[in-house]
Amino acid sequence: MLKFCTTCFILFVSLLHGHAQTKLEFSGYTKDLLSAVYIRDAGTSWDNLNHNRSAVTWNIDTAWIIRADLRTRIFLGDQAELPMFDELVEYAANDWLDLSVGTHVGDHAYFHSYFDRLYVQYAIDKLEVRVGRQRINWGINTLWNPNDIFNAYAFTDFDYEERPGSDALSVRYYTSDLSSIELVAKAGDKTRDGAIAALWRTHVGTYDLQFLSGYLTQSKNIVIGGGWAGNLKNWGFKGESSVFIPEDTDEPIGASVSMGWDYLFPSGVLVGIGGLYNALGRTSGGLDDLFGFELSARNLYPFRWTVNATTAISIHPLVSTSLSAVYSLSSSHPVFISPALTWSAKQNLDIDLVGQIVLNKSGSKYLSPVQAGFLRVKWSY
Repeated sequence: MLKFCTTCFILFVSLLHGHAQTKLEFSGYTKDLLSAVYIRDAGTSWDNLNHNRSAVTWNIDTAWIIRADLRTRIFLGDQAELPMFDELVEYAANDWLDLSVGTHVGDHAYFHSYFDRLYVQYAIDKLEVRVGRQRINWGINTLWNPNDIFNAYAFTDFDYEERPGSDALSVRYYTSDLSSIELVAKAGDKTRDGAIAALWRTHVGTYDLQFLSGYLTQSKNIVIGGGWAGNLKNWGFKGESSVFIPEDTDEPIGASVSMGWDYLFPSGVLVGIGGLYNALGRTSGGLDDLFGFELSARNLYPFRWTVNATTAISIHPLVSTSLSAVYSLSSSHPVFISPALTWSAKQNLDIDLVGQIVLNKSGSKYLSPVQAGFLRVKWSY
């Protein structure tokens, strides 16, 4: 399937360059990410990830659009040697359609390429229909998104800004300039949830509101949720919640609520605070398994009660820095800290330094079972 799609993709770009250049939009980037991860009792692993993304949009006419994004990565280092690494990468890449190809290159490298966007869109007047692999983004809040039932993601994965896509059919009808109804049917298989859901967006006063309801086919859960985004005096105020009701009455009901406030000072300093309640989260244990945590829309973080704080400062027109901290109410009082520094070296060249530190309390002291550092260079075109 991927070979066929790749061939079509190349022919598609060639034909567009030759016959319809005015209707072609082409963009992308190349990134290189060097990482060092220390895990207590396992030592330090070193890895390098080279990542290229090519995005093509063909505006056939005022109604029809075809979009194809090809994501290609080369993993180098200790990570590529892990057992079943190829299967983990394949699982994360595909939804229902198999649009990927991967192969080991020697003992320390793995090559992987796939389409994470491949869809056709038809839009006329107030109606928009899209079919294929696409991003269904129903989340509102910054860090955790209980409403994002199609594409749940971990905030620790800072290197995938576009987020995963879903193989789905979506139909959106705009009832007004500020209101719409969206229906989505996502294809599923034995390992992934299919879903059928509806979302109503509207605007009341100074707030954007949304309400959703749906059914997850593989886990057999009914989901009901909603969210808001607006201002509380001079603070931005966002939040969302979802309840997951399983058909099997022996299974627990999942419920998540997240809220966040942020404020931008005249000096340019941004501060934000927020929190998450996860009914399926633990009340004991540490954060040792955070990077291997099996995330889903029903279970967005390992612990039941969690708060977060973020600050971002522009220290120079070309240099900015940020610091995020996440604290969970658990027996070990786990803390996740992530400092970051970004330098816009040129108009299309960015350099980032990112740290991720996990802390658990043991007795009267905090110990760090996991520490990670990342250096990323990104060239956009």
